Amino acid sequence: MADEINAHLPPGPVTEPGVPDPDVDRVQITVLVQTLTRDPLATDGPYMELYTTTRDLPADLKAAARIQLNWVDCADIWNPSEPWLRSSTYLLLPRARTVRLRINALCRAEPQPDDPYFGAEDVWRGPDIMFTLRKNAVLEPRLFTDNPPSSTINGFFLQPGLDATSRLAAALGLVSKDTSLRALAGKRAMFACSSSIMHVLGPDRASVTFASQSSLALQWLIVIRLKMERDWSWMASRRTASG
Repeated sequence: MADEINAHLPPGPVTEPGVPDPDVDRVQITVLVQTLTRDPLATDGPYMELYTTTRDLPADLKAAARIQLNWVDCADIWNPSEPWLRSSTYLLLPRARTVRLRINALCRAEPQPDDPYFGAEDVWRGPDIMFTLRKNAVLEPRLFTDNPPSSTINGFFLQPGLDATSRLAAALGLVSKDTSLRALAGKRAMFACSSSIMHVLGPDRASVTFASQSSLALQWLIVIRLKMERDWSWMASRRTASG
């Protein structure tokens, strides 16, 4: 029977049957961006909310609703050149990020709040519909802050018997614990280290742990510090990153 049914299906994609709900007059769209693992701002797995907006649906139940997507280059999503909620028609989305749209159908407002038409608040909102999108940046100017050379490149020659990680942390504005270094509270850092020094990087590269204090002594340690002018949701493509 299944083969007979499939043989009579119309060509092309088949959509799930449904009936328009006359009580639905708009949709709610939540724009989320993917961020780092264990980011405290993440509220939906690895995604954090950028903004939430609504768009009205056509009064004609047979008409389609089309929402334009405008992609923009943005160094910092928290300081965009154009406010995210400026438009009431198109959606403004940041390039060089993985973006997720969460869409929910919303029913019309209660005509008589004292005598509710809807039986419960949970039926006022439809189930989540998710779309994951991405576009690479067109331009990526000024990746790094212009720091003076004295702040960008530093050399250290530490004597044995000293708390090497504490001295490095004090000089570099970091936090040390035993033989580990990480960023100050409220700051983020990514570490890399030469294989000539025995070390272990954290799974998110937010910390570095050395084998011992003595492994840092009696050799020149050249530290290069670069400060990126990007928020932590930014992820360039290989092509963009390499120029």
